[in-house]
Amino acid sequence: MFLLRFFLFPLYLVFRSMHFSPPFTLRRMFPLLVIRIFVIFFSLYILLPLWAVGYYLASYVPASRLGFVPLPIDLSGTGSMYPTFPKGSSPDPDVQVDETVATVGMYSFPGGFKINGRRYLGRELGRGDIVSFENGNTVSITAPKYGTPRGFVKRVIGLPGDDLEIRDGAVYINGHLADEPYMAAARSTFGGSFLPDCQTLVVPEGKIFVLGDNRKGSLDSRHELELVDLGDVDAVLPWSYQSPKYTESFRDTGTDSLPSSRISLDTAAYLDLLNTHRSQAGVAPLRSDLRLSDSATRRAQSIFLHNDLSTGASKSGYTVKKAMSDAGYFNIVAGESLIPGYYTAQELVENLFEFPDSSKFLLSPDYQEMGLAAVSGSLNGCPAQVIVQHFGGYKPPDYSREDLDSWKELASRLRGLQPGWEGLKNSGEFYADHKVDIDRITEIISIRLLHADSLIEVMEANRWLSVEQEKWVSQDPALSREQNDLARRLNSN
Repeated sequence: MFLLRFFLFPLYLVFRSMHFSPPFTLRRMFPLLVIRIFVIFFSLYILLPLWAVGYYLASYVPASRLGFVPLPIDLSGTGSMYPTFPKGSSPDPDVQVDETVATVGMYSFPGGFKINGRRYLGRELGRGDIVSFENGNTVSITAPKYGTPRGFVKRVIGLPGDDLEIRDGAVYINGHLADEPYMAAARSTFGGSFLPDCQTLVVPEGKIFVLGDNRKGSLDSRHELELVDLGDVDAVLPWSYQSPKYTESFRDTGTDSLPSSRISLDTAAYLDLLNTHRSQAGVAPLRSDLRLSDSATRRAQSIFLHNDLSTGASKSGYTVKKAMSDAGYFNIVAGESLIPGYYTAQELVENLFEFPDSSKFLLSPDYQEMGLAAVSGSLNGCPAQVIVQHFGGYKPPDYSREDLDSWKELASRLRGLQPGWEGLKNSGEFYADHKVDIDRITEIISIRLLHADSLIEVMEANRWLSVEQEKWVSQDPALSREQNDLARRLNSN
């Protein structure tokens, strides 16, 4: 009874005030009536709310830390967990990350409590659980991109001991096709730098493998995020708690294993979307060039022929420059983007702009033309599609004033020397005795002067040097040494 009175003390004060009737005269009752009204008001509108908040916090904080009640976790609008959680309304990734599109009730992990090193009432992670975490990799990924470090929210796919493989757009766990109704689209999972396609990975103890539901717009364990330590996980929404609120967007996975579930790419739509991003960044749009589409196709065919997905064509030797040359395309600046997988135009744009390096590459003002090819084949016995994008552009050389002045100074000096050495051809006996050296030094001076004048003309017009002119530049130091040697020999006679 005493404890009940303690916890309900504000209501107890109200009760006593209302039922206390002292046998006083009217004059003496008035002040007591005022006091009674004050006590009732103070108890109901000040003391009672403070009491309630205090008891709530006293119970909620321990319960939330133990994992008994959910914690509100704000989710940004990057779209990496779409369609389970919404995307942001802005097409700009920098704006999306600051949008809060959902607040999810997640439970503290691992929860429970420890006694003598043993945890009681804690949670175990399972496949399909959604987890929140932050570690060194999330910091290194988000801090340069967004200016501040941020944690990630992803779905648990692989647990310690699981054998994982990504093949033909799907995830295989311990040799079986994973049933993933939460994915944005079927056949949309492709390898990355950490786990490439058709390579197996056994998840070690104390680690988990996580993916975003929007596989083509998620930076996760396939890439530089890599595996996540269980100790880095701070909150979890268990699979069993996700229905029905977060399962309304789930797909029917009955046809996921069929070839017809593969996605096709609309190249014209992709170019429109890419140019929209370039326009928003203040960069000129790209033009489609059929020769670049041809060169991209040639590169893709070489990739499958030689099992060589490296950007530098380290195995095949068939580089982007060679492919462009074979397609009849020539330009000053050349670039290439390789990405395995099946994508719609929207998915491909979202995926490429999820990563800082590819985003910077696609927004480069150095490119004015592009071509694209999506080619299917087999890589190391693994069915695959490779999307190859080739970019070309013209960038002025912008020669330095020092370089231009040095060639002008050389041309002026050679013109001053030329008449004197040419005059030795009329020196009679001296010319007869040193004909070979005099003819050679005058020839060198004429060659170097011709080259210098040609180079000056090109540099002043801010045009690129031809292959032949680049050879002249590299040959000039040797000609200069030979000229000086001949001059010393002739001057000593």
